[in-house]
Amino acid sequence: GYKLAKEIGLVLYIGESAKRLAAIAAVHGDYQKAYRLSMEKAEMEARAESEKANTRMVELANRYQTESNQREIDELNHRNQLQAAELEQRALQQRWLWTLVGGGGVILIGTLLFLLRLRRSNQLLEELNAQVRRSQRKLQATLDAIPDMMFEMGLDGRYHDCHSPNPDLLAAPVEVLLGNTVLEVLPPEAAAVCMAALHEAHERGLSVGKQYELSLARGRFWFELSVARKQTEADLEPRLIGLARDITERKRAEELLHAREQEFRAMVENSPDIIARYDTQCRRIYVNPAMQAQFGLPVDEILGRTPLEFSTLDEVQNYVQRIQSVLKTGQEAHMEFFYQDPQGAERWGDMRLVPEFGTDGSVSSVLAVTRDITQRMLTEQRLHASEQMFRAIVENTPDLIVRMDRECRRIYINPAIDNLGIDAASLLGKTPLESVLADTAQALAAATKVQETVLRVLQTGEPGAAELSWTMPDGRAIHLDAQYAAELDPQGQVASVVSIARDISARKRMERDLESSELLLRQLAARNETAREDERRHLKRE
Repeated sequence: GYKLAKEIGLVLYIGESAKRLAAIAAVHGDYQKAYRLSMEKAEMEARAESEKANTRMVELANRYQTESNQREIDELNHRNQLQAAELEQRALQQRWLWTLVGGGGVILIGTLLFLLRLRRSNQLLEELNAQVRRSQRKLQATLDAIPDMMFEMGLDGRYHDCHSPNPDLLAAPVEVLLGNTVLEVLPPEAAAVCMAALHEAHERGLSVGKQYELSLARGRFWFELSVARKQTEADLEPRLIGLARDITERKRAEELLHAREQEFRAMVENSPDIIARYDTQCRRIYVNPAMQAQFGLPVDEILGRTPLEFSTLDEVQNYVQRIQSVLKTGQEAHMEFFYQDPQGAERWGDMRLVPEFGTDGSVSSVLAVTRDITQRMLTEQRLHASEQMFRAIVENTPDLIVRMDRECRRIYINPAIDNLGIDAASLLGKTPLESVLADTAQALAAATKVQETVLRVLQTGEPGAAELSWTMPDGRAIHLDAQYAAELDPQGQVASVVSIARDISARKRMERDLESSELLLRQLAARNETAREDERRHLKRE
């Protein structure tokens, strides 16, 4: 409509169209366009009024040809002045409208800027709140992860805050602690330790390492207290943060270690064995009194020196190599050696080299324990000589000697078995019933008697005896007189049975020959008696 009015050129139509467009632009927020259209509408109205007034003036001029024309002209002039004042007033209104529109725009822009800044502030505040929440969660997680009890306390020992992952370790419930002092809650000894730590931390800024003991429902517990001064305003009451760590296990370990050390020292200091400890450089760092007596020197002259620098061993180079091997491999070593005591007597020693490990798992030292085995060596020598003598007797005796284990298996047969013409290898590891020497009832009966006798000795520990007779496959008659005795182990239990059997075959033959001779003699005597009786009867008849 506005374009059409423009094309036609009708002033009234143009003004009305501009007025409607200004209203529409104002509704849509386009205040500049609304202002421009309002001004155009005002101009059109002014032009319309001006044209209307001019037209009327022409009509009055044409109509009145008399003196009234001047009056009408004056009236028209007056009206024009009024219209000019009205137009000026309308222009002033338009300027006020523009001012209002501009001010409204500025206010709107300011409002928008304020809202934007408010939104950014809200976003920043939300981010800061999120950071605070993350920090709070992180701090809470850190507090939950700390196994120690945490307290906020005043210089007078009053509890202001408390955090404990394990309430059972508190001297009293949290609600009882808060507001009370350590003097009111803890035993006197523990309270004195806490107060000393608080004052030390207040003066120096930090206190660490103080320990106290509490008797709780679950038993005796030890705690290590660390206290730090909290930064506060100058006019506020001093506050301190305390951490109490449960060191009960450590104290128990220390007590156990101390007890073990005391036991070790008591054992080592009074041990007749020679004991020395060597560091990684093979230097002696400890020797017990037995070793001091062995050297016959003060301990200060023994410690700090290697065996190569001072030793009574003949095999000192081998000794040092063994120590170095234990340091390198972490494996125990053992050696026997000959040495001389301070009096020059010959002695034998049995040494064990044991690695000692540090906290990092590496070998930190070597403990050498030497036992005097001189008596054992002498005993072994005597035993060896005795064994050699016994073996010489057993190996060369004509009696058959057999040893059998608890299962009646033969574990030793002396060479006398060869005199019977029996292969010893065929009997070793077998029981008598598993190795019957002939396929006869007599041989089976002999084997049965042997096994029964051995089992009885194994069960009772009492000696046994048996006389054995059988015939070998080659026809030889074997007669043995066997004695059985139990062999005891160190615990006094029967471990095996030894059998000593003497071949009495010749005696048996002699006994049979004697019996035959006696029988023949009796027969001859009987015949002689019969002949005498016949002779007496014959003489009597004569």
